Amino acid sequence: MKIIQDGKTNCKYLLIIALIAVFVGAVSVWELSRINLIEFINAITQIIHKPEKFEGITDWKTMRIPGAYEVQYPANWFISGAIVTYFHNNEDESQKKNLITVSISKNTDVGPRSIQEEKSSYEEIYGMGNIGKDIIVDGKNGFEWQSNEKTEKGIVIEDKPYSFLYMSVSYDKNKESEALYIFDRMVSGFKFLD
Repeated sequence: MKIIQDGKTNCKYLLIIALIAVFVGAVSVWELSRINLIEFINAITQIIHKPEKFEGITDWKTMRIPGAYEVQYPANWFISGAIVTYFHNNEDESQKKNLITVSISKNTDVGPRSIQEEKSSYEEIYGMGNIGKDIIVDGKNGFEWQSNEKTEKGIVIEDKPYSFLYMSVSYDKNKESEALYIFDRMVSGFKFLD
């Protein structure tokens, strides 16, 4: 069967090709409907966004403050501070080059205000474009924020009424990927200890 006969298109041939295309499409849709679409998308996302590996960050420790919180941090990092807990990748904090610092503090003296009121105060300080999405950490509501210089990122979580936990990471610009990876991992493993 020729596609073109005597200068005219052979409609029978085109009809057969169209039917085959419809059949293949229908079978494909039927097969895809059998796959859990969410699992498929998650698998593709993990392949595309494979987490980076950073030299020296293989082991993690857990710090537990009874009645407050539990957090994991890189085993080769240093901890300092009393009221504010600092985790940093350099024993000498005065060495600002390549420094990554994660800080955690708690404020129970904010007066009667909600997480939305706290978010509004951050919008005034950092500007509307730097306040990120609402988040939930260990079942508690909060929000993300980022500094104008894009060298500091943090979260604010309302752990109890009128009580907020602040967690942030500050970093040298050339350590951004590593800093954000560590911060995201610390936040994802964070637990409140009531």
